[in-house]
Amino acid sequence: MHLSDFLCSASILADMAARTKDDAIIELAGAAVAAGLDKDKVRNVLLERESLGSTAVGSGYAIPHGKMPGLESIILIFARSVAGIDFNAPDSKACHFFFVVLAPEDAAGQHLGLLGSIARLAKDATFKNRLLQAKNTEELTAFLMAS
Repeated sequence: MHLSDFLCSASILADMAARTKDDAIIELAGAAVAAGLDKDKVRNVLLERESLGSTAVGSGYAIPHGKMPGLESIILIFARSVAGIDFNAPDSKACHFFFVVLAPEDAAGQHLGLLGSIARLAKDATFKNRLLQAKNTEELTAFLMAS
């Protein structure tokens, strides 16, 4: 499973402005607009999932996700926070990398498969270094679309 199968290149943020978890959710939902989604609906889906527990997985990564009625296929959004955001990670470290996974209600297997793929990439030090070293949106997009 490749990130480029689901990633909307117009929904890649190289440096988030948000500094808090709540602001990050709003900014991530705003990035979904480029994929043709309603910002408020996405925000509500992400907030509902976060209310169950943080989607931060540690090592600087968070994977906010949820199922959205009416979606035809999975949509992936990526955002990087150079400053880092406290997202209540299990290792108490700030999150710098956000992979938002929005899935149709009937795509449980594919949804879980993509979450697993992202979790595996998050353990790869070379992958993390490439995310850190990208100088701009173009470099970040090129790298992610090749992943």
